Amino acid sequence: MLDAVGHLFPGHPVFVMLEDEPAGTLVVEHCSSDVSSCVMGVSASGDSGPLASIARGVEPVWVPSLEDLGAQQLSDALGDMGIVGVWFVPLPRPGGGIGLLALCVKTEDPPLKRPGLPQLFASLAVIVGAGFAEAHPGDGSTVETDRLWDRAVRQSVRTEELTALLASIPEALFVQDRLWHVTLANESAFKALGVDPGPGLLHTLEERLDALRLTDERGASITWRQGPVARALLGDIISDEEFKETSQEAVRWFRIECAPIRDTAGSVAGVVVFLRDVTALRIAHDRLEVAIQNERTKSEQLRVLNRLAVILNSETDTGRMLDEVLAGALRLTTGGVGSLYRPSSEGLRLEAFLSIPELREAPHGSTTAPGLDLKEVAQLAAESRRVVRFAQENPGVEGSFRGYLAVPLVTSSGDLLACLALAGSSDPLGFGADDEIAMTTLAAHASVALENVRRLDQERKLAEYLQRAMLPRIPRVAGLAVDIVYESATDAALVGGDFYDVVPLAKGGVALFVGDVCGNGLQAAATMSTVRYAVKAHASLGLPPGPWLGAVNVAIAADLPPDSFVTLALLTLDPKTRRLGCALAGHPSPLLATEERVVELPGLHGLPLGVDADTRYHTRYVVLEPGQMICLFTDGLFEARRGGEMFGTSRLGEELLSLAGGRMSGAAKKLVESARSFAGDTLDDDVVVMLARLSAE
Repeated sequence: MLDAVGHLFPGHPVFVMLEDEPAGTLVVEHCSSDVSSCVMGVSASGDSGPLASIARGVEPVWVPSLEDLGAQQLSDALGDMGIVGVWFVPLPRPGGGIGLLALCVKTEDPPLKRPGLPQLFASLAVIVGAGFAEAHPGDGSTVETDRLWDRAVRQSVRTEELTALLASIPEALFVQDRLWHVTLANESAFKALGVDPGPGLLHTLEERLDALRLTDERGASITWRQGPVARALLGDIISDEEFKETSQEAVRWFRIECAPIRDTAGSVAGVVVFLRDVTALRIAHDRLEVAIQNERTKSEQLRVLNRLAVILNSETDTGRMLDEVLAGALRLTTGGVGSLYRPSSEGLRLEAFLSIPELREAPHGSTTAPGLDLKEVAQLAAESRRVVRFAQENPGVEGSFRGYLAVPLVTSSGDLLACLALAGSSDPLGFGADDEIAMTTLAAHASVALENVRRLDQERKLAEYLQRAMLPRIPRVAGLAVDIVYESATDAALVGGDFYDVVPLAKGGVALFVGDVCGNGLQAAATMSTVRYAVKAHASLGLPPGPWLGAVNVAIAADLPPDSFVTLALLTLDPKTRRLGCALAGHPSPLLATEERVVELPGLHGLPLGVDADTRYHTRYVVLEPGQMICLFTDGLFEARRGGEMFGTSRLGEELLSLAGGRMSGAAKKLVESARSFAGDTLDDDVVVMLARLSAE
């Protein structure tokens, strides 16, 4: 019988202890052949002690320490055999009395501590007990013994199948009971937790689990017994929770799933744990997050650079441009503070300073921490004409660094225009290579824009000087009062080509003209000079205004730049007869104003000068009324805008009504100021206004 039991657990000795009632002891009376000489006849107290207590119970008991048997002779005998633990099962005997079935374990083999063993040993105890009872014919004991034996064999087969199934699962899988003992584990569990092959594998696995230190997704530090297994022992089912192991030098991530194991009464008897090492997946995920963040950063930098490129290409004010460059530099690099310096005779001069509060207050972006002066860093970049980037350890925060980045802005010939210097960074390690690339790109755009503004400013000043130098001195004409205003545009990048003159005629009378050259800058100023002198040169021919314009058109056709043209309004006036002649070359019609009404001076509009050399211009004549005011102007006056609305000729007429009966001196300036006020104190184009009125005689 005992040999048959031993076949279920090969290599593990089996013996039976029965009660010797007269002596009150438990005596080894039956044993398998591999231990008969060692333990046969060994006895232990049957009235008290651990073995007596187990024999009077009903549940199988695992005794891992031989010293706990309370029977020194038996402990010594089993220890000499290399036994490390014993399963004791109370042995029911139909004839009365008590006894024990013992299964000796030489190694902590997982199958001998797996789920289902208590039930299996209970069945074996019934079988063995029935075998030792005296057989009574017809009592069915033999049939019952066979039934129980078949049940025990089936239980063993199911247990072996479970063990084989666990071995086939590649991920770590193990079972812990309510006392946190590992009762079953597959080979992957030992590998995942770094348990080396050897005796006491399950116990070593328990120790490894107890030594784990984990960090959950919220950053809280916990032990193994505070984690998801503890919740599963309370009946929860845990799915896909990730934890970072920090108990070893190499950080690992585990994904844990666990569920409770319930006994026949529905109580939680243990928990099955599924554990997967997801370190590689986590690293890949983190790398992907970093890559996505880098792409977002580059996209944001590109957006900022594009916006700055638009601003730099349209801004004409150097101060505003430099402010935008500095603000853009901080947005591109997430720097905490920044300064912009311009060269002067005394060295670098601070031009602008900007600080971003949320970055300035970060530990590695703090401006209160000791560090280099930004001007010193800018000086290094300015002297070397190259980018300077480095970091100093921040004494305020261990492992944090204060970054410095300076970039010079230079012309194509190497002249220093400005220098940007930044300190602090949202990155604890300071500014990186991407920051340097972004700043270098910004500096290149800004250098070109600054150089263009400087060149255009020089050209504007020269053109304005030339234009003002060529503005004529208005001669005094008997019987005629003249008031003229010339205004440069407030925000124009360059001066325009507006011009005017008053020319006395040889046969008496006077010529008045106002014109506008298409374009601006030095070329417009030069063209304006050419046309004005051409008009004056033909005054001596005594031609009516129409033929006069035709002669000028032919004379200047060869000298005008390609795609250039000139608008012109030419008037001739005889103060004695009040006869006024008018010819127009694409220019707005002059106005005639009294205190009662304002009308356009009649005239046929011809093409602007320089468009077609064969163009013929016609003259219209009127006789001025007493006190009537003549108003000539360029389009910068009525095209003054407020939003999408122009000042227009209607408002111009209303202003003329209020001025027609008043003094001539200062009247032209009042017209310009009205247009400027309408446009929000800004004129987008140069303006010429000429007012003329015959003296009352």
